[in-house]
This record gives sequence, structure tokens and C-alpha cells, in this order.
Amino acid sequence: MEEKLNFYKKILDDKSFYGNNNFVIDNIETIFSLVRYIGTKYRFICDDKYIKKHDYKEILLDESISLAQNFFNEHSISINVEDLIKNNILVFNNSEKRVDPFYNFKASGVSYYEENLKKINVDLEYNLFDSMIIIHEIMHYLNQPDNDRNINNHLLTEALSFGVEAIYIDSKIDTEYKNDAIDSLNNLARSNYMQMNIGYDLYKIIYLYKEKKDITKSAYDEMFSDDNYERMIDNFDKYILTKKTIFNYTWNVLGYPLAVYLYEEYKENNHFIKNILEFNKSLFDNDFNFSLKVIGLDNLSMTKEKIEKSTELFIERIKELNKNIITGEKRWKY
Repeated sequence: MEEKLNFYKKILDDKSFYGNNNFVIDNIETIFSLVRYIGTKYRFICDDKYIKKHDYKEILLDESISLAQNFFNEHSISINVEDLIKNNILVFNNSEKRVDPFYNFKASGVSYYEENLKKINVDLEYNLFDSMIIIHEIMHYLNQPDNDRNINNHLLTEALSFGVEAIYIDSKIDTEYKNDAIDSLNNLARSNYMQMNIGYDLYKIIYLYKEKKDITKSAYDEMFSDDNYERMIDNFDKYILTKKTIFNYTWNVLGYPLAVYLYEEYKENNHFIKNILEFNKSLFDNDFNFSLKVIGLDNLSMTKEKIEKSTELFIERIKELNKNIITGEKRWKY
């Protein structure tokens, strides 16, 4: 065990594990507090009544493209989806979705660089997910620098994409896609829970090591009052095997709760879309706190109160929406 812990400490001392920057270490107490709070609040989503399997309404690709384009037009987002397709920037695949072995999530789309050109791949399902992923990935594309993402872009681009995706999903609640839209918002709540639940032990061991310069059981017991030391060690061991940086994981840990914040601010005032689009532009810069201010937040350590408020609103919205699911079409399968 001692040899294993010494190996872990070498990793925790290695700057490459943090993406060669100090963001996670400098903000570890705030991040750990956020992860613990969000994970606890979304635990309800594991209830069977929120885990419904149903047949999504079939949507052909042309309709999905039209749905996405109409959404962009309605919100004055300057993009032509057909042009992206013609220029071979947006590419659709019919292949089976890739499943991440650690997160057990299916990857539906990706924005990336190919020989210094920005590209988008979307794996098709021929239902509402296709237009959702088109919108999500195009929002990434719109704030993707020409050569490489900067630290600010990495940390906040998922918040922007998931937030705009949620606004799009919400616009389909009073349409023929109501059941699919509600289930998709359930998925956003579930993603919040799953990401925080997985990340809890990762940030916990980093927090422990920063405070104690040790990760032994005795150091753990001095700092925490629970009996989850072995679970923390096991989950950290599993994450190490992925060979991913904790900075990479932090994109989603910040992205999901901030996406809910963007969505709830928009629901309160539709004019907030202007802030969201300005937020999109700000991601080309490296000033993390400036980007937060564009959407009405202060620095990360001072955003918790607003994130808690938006989380509470979103949870109540999810619970209410699930009370009013249309069952006449008998698409829900319990």
C-alpha cells in the first residue's frame, strides 16, 4: 500500500496531471465544495420514475438540420448549417457511437482540429438528439480559436454548449417533441449527478494532499469524518488508468452546473441570450473571471450562491415537468 501511495503522490505532484496550470490546485476547495453540493442535490434523479425508457420520435436528418438552423435564426446566432456541411466542416456519421470506458457515456459529437482546420463530427440517431448535438457542437465551433484552445476556452466552452443546448431543448417542450425534450432535460440533471459523483473522490484526494501533503488513512481521518477512504483510493486508481488530466475532467465539472445557470437565467429573462452570445466571444480570451462577469458571476469562489439558486430552480422545474408528461401516445415504457 505504501508503494502505491507514493506512486499516487508523484502523480499529484506532477504538473502535467493538472494540465500544466494551477487552476485546479488554486481553486480546489471551491471545486470540491461545488462537486459535493451538486452531487447531493441531484441524487433524486436516480429514482426510477426519472429513468424512463421510451422510443424517441423519429426525425430525419433534413428536419434536424432545419430545426437547428431555425433555432440559430431565432436567437440571432450567425451560422449557416448548410454551408458548414457543403464545406465539409460538419460531417455526419452513421457508425455506432463511441463509449468511454471510464465514464460509460456515449460520445455523440466532437469538435476538433484536423491539419489546423476546425471540424465537427456528429453521430446520428435520427431523433431529437441529432439537432441537439448539431447545436451543441456548432456552439463549440463558434468559440474555437483557429489553432488551439486556451485555458479559458477549455474550462468554459462546455458550459456554453450545454447551456445553449438546454435552451433549445426547452423550446421543444410545447411541441410534438415534448416527451423527448423532457427526457433530455432529465439527462442534463442526470449528467450533473454522474459527473459530480465520479469526480467527488478525485477532487477529494487532491484537496487532502494539498492540505496535508499526505494521502494516508490517518491524514484522511484528520480531515474527513466519513469511512470512504478505500473508495477514494479505488476511484483515483481507476481514473489514473484513463491517463487523462484532472484539468480535462474539470471542463464538465464546471460545465454542467454553469450550463444550468445559463439556462435558468435565460428562462427568467430571454434577453439574457445577449449575455450568452457575449460570453461565447469572451472565450477567445484567457481571462476566466472576465468571462464569468459577462454572465453575471464574480470569480469562481463567489459564484456558489447563484449556482445553488439556479440548481434549486432547475430541480423544481424537472420535478414539475415529469408530473406533466403526455402519456396518450404510450411512448413511455416503465
